[in-house]
Amino acid sequence: MNIFDLYTDYLQITPGLATATGLSSILDKAVSHDQVTRMLANHESDSKALWSTAKSLVREHEHIDDCLIFDDTILHKPYTDENEVICWHHGHATGKSVKGINLLTTFYYSQNIEQPLKIPVAFDIIAKYTYCEIKSKSEVCKSPVTKNELMRKQILQSLKNQIKFSYVLADSWYSSGENMKFIHQRKKYFIFDLKSNRLATFGDRNKPNWTNISQLDLQAFKPVRLYKQRQFNWYQIPCYQQSGFNQ
Repeated sequence: MNIFDLYTDYLQITPGLATATGLSSILDKAVSHDQVTRMLANHESDSKALWSTAKSLVREHEHIDDCLIFDDTILHKPYTDENEVICWHHGHATGKSVKGINLLTTFYYSQNIEQPLKIPVAFDIIAKYTYCEIKSKSEVCKSPVTKNELMRKQILQSLKNQIKFSYVLADSWYSSGENMKFIHQRKKYFIFDLKSNRLATFGDRNKPNWTNISQLDLQAFKPVRLYKQRQFNWYQIPCYQQSGFNQ
């Protein structure tokens, strides 16, 4: 009997407070609450442990045309005391700072079966530490690693795990030129949202007329190639408009 699987199923079906005692009660004491507590205390909770759990399912259904989807989620904890993990993060949905746990998760998505498969294969918890910044002589709370760096690390880990995929999907937070170049160098394709104020051009790359993407004549679902500006440089990407927003 896999207590970890029982506990995760219990979390998904329990609408209220989930406890070790509650799980033991549902199972008619077949598993004691002490067994559940020991499992939680000793269970490894990192990307390596996650991959060991997901590996067999991914191997069964993976295909070279599948994709990695990056999900940036904040679990709201407005009433919990702050620490390195429960702290303030920028909420992409609201555009405001939100107190909670920030998770960056890599999902493996496959349509190689009748029922599409979406399963997490890697994750990182964004931890922030308080320190004194020498230049400004002020106290700041900041993560030593950026989320873009964590994204690239998770892609490398997926390649190391020999996961079959061709596409990387993420929102506009991750649509930096460095990420695009990183993915392209590994012979993969990226599908990113682009903010409408990004500068691009259809014209001569040597004499570009940089314009906000929102002002370019893009047609819905009709890809075009344009040059996107990068600091001191440019690069060519396919781009199209979707649902009234330039992407």
